[in-house]
Amino acid sequence: MPNGNILITGKTGSGKSFLIKQLLLQFQVLNPRIAIVTKGADYRALVELLGGQYREISLRTNLVKNPWDVPGSVEPDSAQIAGVASLASHMAGKTGTDDAVTLNFLEKAVRMTYERLLAIGKTPRFSDLKWTLEHYPFENAVIEQLVHLVALKLNRWTGEGVYAHLFDRETSSELDKTEDVICYDIDGLKESPELQTAVAFTIARAIDQQIGRKDANRSLRPTIAVFDEVWAMLADPVLGAQILNAFRTARKRYGSIIAASQGIEDFVGTSESPHTVGLAILQNSEAKFLCAQGGELSRLRDVLHLSEPAVEAVKELRNAPGHFAESYLLLGNRPESSTVLQLTATPFDYWASTSHPLETEFRQKFAKEQPGISVLEVIYRLGTAYPKGLASVQSKKQTEIYATTL
Repeated sequence: MPNGNILITGKTGSGKSFLIKQLLLQFQVLNPRIAIVTKGADYRALVELLGGQYREISLRTNLVKNPWDVPGSVEPDSAQIAGVASLASHMAGKTGTDDAVTLNFLEKAVRMTYERLLAIGKTPRFSDLKWTLEHYPFENAVIEQLVHLVALKLNRWTGEGVYAHLFDRETSSELDKTEDVICYDIDGLKESPELQTAVAFTIARAIDQQIGRKDANRSLRPTIAVFDEVWAMLADPVLGAQILNAFRTARKRYGSIIAASQGIEDFVGTSESPHTVGLAILQNSEAKFLCAQGGELSRLRDVLHLSEPAVEAVKELRNAPGHFAESYLLLGNRPESSTVLQLTATPFDYWASTSHPLETEFRQKFAKEQPGISVLEVIYRLGTAYPKGLASVQSKKQTEIYATTL
C-alpha cells in the first residue's frame, strides 16, 4: 500500500474503539511503539495490559511538554520552527491579518528566539517569544500592530497566565522519555476547546518527532500513532497543515497514523464549510474502516465516492457486543477492494478491548476488589467467567452479575 495510515469513523456504540484496540493487539507482532491521544478512559485497560503509561492531562495536573524542545540536535530545523510558529498562531487566534503574513512573521520571531536562547545554552519557552515580540524591530505599521496584538494575546499562555503551567515550563520528566506504549487522555481540558486543541497539537507533534527515531539499541521500530476524536485542530488551517504533513511523511519514517472520529464531518467539514486539510488527509489514508454511522450519509458518500450499494452496505452494519462488530473496509477508494468485515474476538481480547460502560465499570470494580492480581489475570478471569461479556446479558441478570465474586 502507498501508506500505512488508517481512518476509522463510526457513531457511539458502533464498535469503533473496539476495532482500534483489536488492530493494536494484532500489531504487537511488529513490536511497535504505540502512542495514543484521546478524550476519555477507553484505552486505559489496554494500555495497562501492554505495560504502558496512561497520562491524564488537565489544568490540575503538572504534566508539561515544552513545544520548543529540539529532539536529537542542538539546532531546530525548518519543521520545528514551523510547528512552534503554528502553535503560536493558534494561541494568538484571529489577528485581522492574513494567516500567511502572520505565520511568516511568527516563523521569523521564533527563529530569532531560538538563536538568542540557544546561544546561552537554554531551551526557549513561549515567554521568551513574548520578550522577542516586545523588542521586535518594526518593519512597517502592519507588523508593528501585529506584534503588539500577538504579544498581548500570549499573556494567557505565558508567565502567570491561566494556561502558562501547561505551555511555559520545562518538559515534565514523565513526558521527557520515550515509552513503548503511552496514552494521553486530554478529556480534562474539555471546558476549554482552544486549550485542548493546543495540547492535542503539541502532543501530536511530539509523537510525530518520535516516528523514524532509533531506540537505545540503534534499532528502527515501527511507530503507531492513534488520534481518537481529537480533530478540532483540523478546523485551524495553520495547525491542520502541520498534521497533514505528518500523514504524508509517516510511511517514509516507518510510521502509521490511525485517525478515528464519530463522523466523517469531523475530518472534512460540511459541504458548506469544508476542511481542505481534512480532505487531503483522506487522500493520504490508504485504509478506511466505516463502522455503523449516525444520521444521513450524503457527506460520507460524496467524499469517499461510494456507490449506492456501498452506502446500503454501510447502513446495514451491525454491532452485537460480546459477539461481533461489522465494518465496511475501503482500500484506496477502489470499489473492487472494498468489503464488509465481521470482527470477532477471543473472550480475553474482548475484555481487554471493551469500552461498553457496563463492562468497563465491572472490570474496574473487579480489579479494585482484587488488588493482588495483575491486569492480565483480571482479563483472564473475566474472559473465563463471561466469554461473551456482560453487554449481551439480559438486564434482569445484571444485578446478579455484580454480586458475583469470581
